[in-house]
Amino acid sequence: MMHEQGLNFLFPNDFHIMWSLMIALYPYITGLVAGAFIVSSLYHVFGRSELKPVARLSMVASLSFLLVATMPLLAHLGHPERALNIMLTPHFTSAMSAFGMIYGLYLILVLVEIWLIYRVEIIELAARSRGFKRWFFASLALGVYDTSPAAREVDRKAVVVLAGLGIPAACILHGYVGFMFGSVKANAFWSTPLMPIIFLFSAVTSGVAMILILYEILCKTGGRRIDGACVQSLAQWLWLFATVTVTLEVLEIVSLSYEQNEEWLIVGPLIFDKIAFSFIGIQMIFG
Repeated sequence: MMHEQGLNFLFPNDFHIMWSLMIALYPYITGLVAGAFIVSSLYHVFGRSELKPVARLSMVASLSFLLVATMPLLAHLGHPERALNIMLTPHFTSAMSAFGMIYGLYLILVLVEIWLIYRVEIIELAARSRGFKRWFFASLALGVYDTSPAAREVDRKAVVVLAGLGIPAACILHGYVGFMFGSVKANAFWSTPLMPIIFLFSAVTSGVAMILILYEILCKTGGRRIDGACVQSLAQWLWLFATVTVTLEVLEIVSLSYEQNEEWLIVGPLIFDKIAFSFIGIQMIFG
């Protein structure tokens, strides 16, 4: 008598690719982008004059990290050239496709704002340079050479408007990353509506800390005086956003612990055993 036996098939697409360090680096870099932009907007939009010494540095840092924000993902992909498909053949119900459009619009906004901030310096460099440098800076000036007080006032107002628009854009840019991680239903520790908010406040915390460190390093290496009021203000904002971030994290864990549902059976041992040192020791206490 023959017994029926089930057939098992192994397909190439069943190969499981573990998430690497690049996946963790990607949200960290986008967080620095959003956080640095918020620091700049505190000066341009909300008039925090004590942050003037780091306003331009914050914009340049935001653009610098924005240009390399997608590189960790591209390095993780087996075929990084396929990333262009997000822009060429967008699928408007896809979160990844939406990120491509948000990233592109935010990049344009940051470029225009930086151009307005440095427009006068670009014109001055074009006027006193020669040869290729003159042509290069003249091209960056885009044919606009008006440096009168009235033109500068127009630039200032435009920067305020762009910075105001950039605040929600930066929040959406990094909040989207939190949405992507929070929508992973299979991971009980991530699957929470608080994840985008936690990501956002973590981003601002990282951005403020990065600007604070960069400012002190550049001042010491460049032989310039460190503005005490600026550093004190950055430290206060850093403490504020770090406190909110830790509070949200603790509230999420306390809520899960109090409910004692099936998610806690997974999250509890994970937090207090396997990742206790990295999560509690490094992230919550030291970080």
